[in-house]
Amino acid sequence: MQKFFVILPMLLLQFFTQAQERRCWDFEEQCPNPGNAFFTGCIPDAFAQSGTPDIGTTSSLTVPSGSKYAHTYIRHCDAFYSTSRIHGEGFVLENDFVAGHKYELKFWARRGPGNTVNPILGIYLTNTLGNFGGADPGAGCNSLLDVVPAVPADHQSVANLNPSAIPATEWKLITLTFTAAGNFSQLWFRPTLDLTALNPSADFESHFYYDDICVSDITCRAPEFKLSLCRQGEEGKELLVTINGAEEVPTSDWLLLRLKNCNAPGFASLSPINWVSNNSFTVPANSGCYVLAYLFENEFCEPQYIQLQFNTNADNIPICDACVDWSIVADWDEYCKTFLIEAQGAGSFPPGTQVSASIEGKPATMSGTGFYYPEDGPWGVGVIVCFTVDQPNCPPVTQCATILIPEPCDPHNVCKGRSNSAETAAAQLLFTNPADQFLRFNQVLEGANVQIYSMQGGLVRSLVVDGANQISVSDLPDGQYLLVIQHAGKREAKLLMVIHRP
Repeated sequence: MQKFFVILPMLLLQFFTQAQERRCWDFEEQCPNPGNAFFTGCIPDAFAQSGTPDIGTTSSLTVPSGSKYAHTYIRHCDAFYSTSRIHGEGFVLENDFVAGHKYELKFWARRGPGNTVNPILGIYLTNTLGNFGGADPGAGCNSLLDVVPAVPADHQSVANLNPSAIPATEWKLITLTFTAAGNFSQLWFRPTLDLTALNPSADFESHFYYDDICVSDITCRAPEFKLSLCRQGEEGKELLVTINGAEEVPTSDWLLLRLKNCNAPGFASLSPINWVSNNSFTVPANSGCYVLAYLFENEFCEPQYIQLQFNTNADNIPICDACVDWSIVADWDEYCKTFLIEAQGAGSFPPGTQVSASIEGKPATMSGTGFYYPEDGPWGVGVIVCFTVDQPNCPPVTQCATILIPEPCDPHNVCKGRSNSAETAAAQLLFTNPADQFLRFNQVLEGANVQIYSMQGGLVRSLVVDGANQISVSDLPDGQYLLVIQHAGKREAKLLMVIHRP
């Protein structure tokens, strides 16, 4: 408890923010030669690395701010030319990047209209680049001044933005965050092309446009958060408080302090936090005002407490939406020829519900409330699938299940778990769930292969059931299992609960 006696006065005195270093380039300079502005040194703390990057004012490209923008081209020359297939313009911005510091890079960008090629915008931290390039009238693909140079060994890659990241029809605000792996002094914008996707004999050109490039040192910027409150039930004796943001702050680092007075400083006590999920907790309704806070600190910054105050007066707090129960379901999708694995609700999820999933610990590409199992498998295995469903005004819920993905078969038999017309006519197999001492089926099984797996994928029971309609599970511990049955030409995988009653 001594820790908290120290923390309380600090909370009263030390809510502060720290200045953040920020440097921007808006390209509004009045240059005598705007078509070669970088190479001629007109842009402060910037220079060319190849070709003649310029600043422009084309009326068809209305800029996000001011009247000007920076421009570079990237050109593919066919293999006939001996210099290089990739020619283009790049530029460097001079800024100090300190090892271990975290930075935010923001800029507006767009590609030239009508581009059908595959330009890539590479962004790197470097130290050793010098001003190079300039005009080479009439040289075209024979020029050596706009050959895109190789990336030096001493560098750090910040991003490689493909065409899908930068649109050709409108400006887009690009935001990148990164931590400097070493000390660097240059930020290099290096357009290039993916030669593996291009015809070696084709000649074409593409363009990038930039505006308001800003670099901020956010090492001492604490993660922000907001709070949402709702009453649990009509009586509303408890409030559910949900933290939105600051996901990287563990629950053990949060402090909840009750105020003596909602309109005056001063803490009454440090309150325990009744967590119901990793980002939500409950407090009694009409119990006054609280401050929720955490301490942000690292080796480069002064400690700072980040706080939000909230009032538990239930009169102005809405009732929590009814939380929809759900389970993990896997069904064969005939059109896509694979399994659709989804979080299936007992009813429709409310608007604003967010669903995410992982398969074997890797994030899955979502399609609505589920995802399609990769067609390249693996098949014939049990895979661990986890879903997290975050419904508005409800604590996020995570469930995991081991889904058995059957082996694909020939067209005359079961195909990837899907029955043919003969087995479709078979009676539906049902069983007692949860099971106690025995697992009972609604029909006598003839030559059925039955496997029971743990939720970790381990096989705990395998047997053939012939002429019986039940099997003993009295020796299995209480818990959830995966039941796999191959019967009458049909293979099914279902979740099974075993609960032994006293």
